[in-house]
Amino acid sequence: MYILNISLNIYKCKLFVKKYYKIRKKNTVFVIFCNIFKIMDIQYMQMAIDAAQLSDVDIPIGAVIVKDNRILAFAHNQKEADNDATAHAELLVIKKASHKTGNWRLEDCDLYVTLEPCPMCMWAILQSRIKNLYFGAYDTVYGAISTIPQMMTLSNSKLNFKGGIMEHECKVLLDSYFKSMRIK
Repeated sequence: MYILNISLNIYKCKLFVKKYYKIRKKNTVFVIFCNIFKIMDIQYMQMAIDAAQLSDVDIPIGAVIVKDNRILAFAHNQKEADNDATAHAELLVIKKASHKTGNWRLEDCDLYVTLEPCPMCMWAILQSRIKNLYFGAYDTVYGAISTIPQMMTLSNSKLNFKGGIMEHECKVLLDSYFKSMRIK
């Protein structure tokens, strides 16, 4: 049995496809597992990672809001810097995008964030009527989707979400931050 790990960027189809092929020589059976993300999702998540790296003393979490393939706003955690428990990247980016559009309703907007949102941020996401939520790393301790899945049903929201976009890169960023904090 041969196992090939093939990563392809297919720009024509605007897909990022990670395929794992399991090939048996005799009867040629193919088993395919795919993680499919649009190239734009990868690019916007990279922008969220770049925003997260601007966090100096804070946990490096970044967020970007996009509408019609145009960036409305980006932000990073500023909880420690501002001495404000509500200065999470998601809340800050929602506030900036609302000011920019002149409307608290961010319908047809997509939010990219490097870590699964906490319940406080998730409620703000639901209330702002964001259409799609994309996040990098899962948060099995404080993440609203992982820990409180019924939260989505408390609102009439039609929010779509997808996690695991550039998950490894997001985890490395967070792990390196916490490692440096333990050294201090």
